[in-house]
Amino acid sequence: MAEQSQTSVSQGDVPGISVLMPCRNGMPWLTWAVDDLARCTGCRLEVLVCDDGSTDNSADWLKSLEDAIAVQRAAVGEGGSCSSSTDTHQLSRKGAADDDPINLHGQGRCQALPTSQDFVREEGWPGEDVEEEPPKPAEVAERMLLGGHRFRLLFSGGKGQGAAQNAALFAATEELVSLMDADDRCMHDRFKRLHAAFQEKRAQGWTAVHSGVKIFGTVSKGMAGFVDWQNSVVDPEESRVNRFVEIPSLHQSGLFPRWLLQDKLRGYRDLPGWPIDMDTTMRLGEYSDIRIGKIPDQLYGWRQHVLQSTRNHGRCSSEHLRLCKAQFLLRLLPAEVDTLEVWSVGRTLDVWRDALTEVAALKNLGGFLDEEEHNGRAQCRKSFADGGCPLCIRTVMWQGTKRRRGRRAADALKEGLAASDVMQNGEGNAEASNNSGEEPHHDAQQKPTPSFLTLEHVEVEDLTPAPAEDRKVARLFVFGSQAIREKARQIVCGQNGKAPSASRWGVLDFPAA
Repeated sequence: MAEQSQTSVSQGDVPGISVLMPCRNGMPWLTWAVDDLARCTGCRLEVLVCDDGSTDNSADWLKSLEDAIAVQRAAVGEGGSCSSSTDTHQLSRKGAADDDPINLHGQGRCQALPTSQDFVREEGWPGEDVEEEPPKPAEVAERMLLGGHRFRLLFSGGKGQGAAQNAALFAATEELVSLMDADDRCMHDRFKRLHAAFQEKRAQGWTAVHSGVKIFGTVSKGMAGFVDWQNSVVDPEESRVNRFVEIPSLHQSGLFPRWLLQDKLRGYRDLPGWPIDMDTTMRLGEYSDIRIGKIPDQLYGWRQHVLQSTRNHGRCSSEHLRLCKAQFLLRLLPAEVDTLEVWSVGRTLDVWRDALTEVAALKNLGGFLDEEEHNGRAQCRKSFADGGCPLCIRTVMWQGTKRRRGRRAADALKEGLAASDVMQNGEGNAEASNNSGEEPHHDAQQKPTPSFLTLEHVEVEDLTPAPAEDRKVARLFVFGSQAIREKARQIVCGQNGKAPSASRWGVLDFPAA
């Protein structure tokens, strides 16, 4: 495997970067996305677009682009065609509609969002709304060649996002790799600035670098808040610790050494019901020698629309994201831990308890995860279900009864905590969960508790927190507000004003949402 220090990305002074673009029914936005790449300056791009069984005219447009590049190259005497579709990736397109959001979930899941101004806003990408028509293949081909870029068209036959990304990844030839979705946009100096940041940060021990994200399209208040949070997480260690809250960086915004994705991770995992980007973030977080941070520049444009997989694909549901977090959390608990406390309120406690119970019952905590060891990976638990590692899951109710609401808000104000945070993250959590698309929780569907698991529930007022030096207790603080999480950690310390133990954060104590 190539070492990080041996990465060479340039011929002369111009860096080469392979850009992976999975595409499934990318119209009408695909043309803009590819054109943005063609317009990129300060780098040589190898653009690898893998069509995953599109049922619109995405594949036809991409083939027209490939043909136009070949014709224009021949016209200027370069001869032949550009890198063409590879037979090994030319898979059958039969059954391409199996993964379509409407076929999977019905029209009801793809209805237009409400247009109330306090819930959503329409925000365009600069220049997109003033163009008379999308760029034509011949125009994009000319810009692609003038920029010194290469284009490759691959096919994955409707096998899914992960298969499309892997086809592009393992066909890539440049030593640096980035990504772009077929419905997104980017700044034309994106890769020039990313590469400069990569070179600078690599000297500081970073392995890869992300950029900030600009959200546009049909933007909801919740997604805008999420992207604001995501853009605020820039430090590699902060990103690692916060991966159980949400994905701290949009994977598509990153610039990675090819060996990291090809050799270290061995590609993307696309499994039924499994969130690909969350899985990739979690796997990277298991390696102590991998440090990935972010520059604040908003170089990547993340389009929001009603048909995007983030809103419609089942693997992106709150339930599946939570199961993914639970699996990776239990894997990294130190061997001496015998109690996991989950601090939250109401129904959030129930769904996290159920997720952790379901995952802990697996005979192999890796489940379908590959258990082969790699250099630098943190020591991972194999199983609780063998009976040798009993575990107590203790849910801790954070002052969650309605009769305490007024006193909680008043106490919070006295201690400098915003009342709105308390209200939002106390009883309001149930409403927030409902808005996030979670299915109603039914206790009748709970499975029997395995014999090696003990389930406990306590009110926070009745809990005697274990001392900070107790390495047998790990804690998960599941709140949407950082202020609430910090308040809960202060209680764990046993006395107000004492700083929470830094040695536990990200090792035994974790923020989550």
